[in-house]
Amino acid sequence: MALPTADEQPTLDLWPTVGKALGIKSRNTAYRAAHSGRLPVRTLQVGVKLVVPTIELRRVLGLDVNGPA
Repeated sequence: MALPTADEQPTLDLWPTVGKALGIKSRNTAYRAAHSGRLPVRTLQVGVKLVVPTIELRRVLGLDVNGPA
C-alpha cells in the first residue's frame, strides 16, 4: 500500500487506511484502540470520523516523512 505524503494528504482516515497499515484486522478493533489510547499515533476527531496526521503514521512505519512509501 502506498501512503501519500503529508503535503498530498495531511490526514488519513482511521479505517481502513491507518488501521490496515498498522495491521489491524477490523474497523471495530481500530476504533476501540483509538478510543482507549492504544494506537501508536494521535487521532483527531473530524465530525463523526477519526483521522490521523499522515506525518505521524509515516514516522511510526519508519517511512521518510517527505518521500514516497
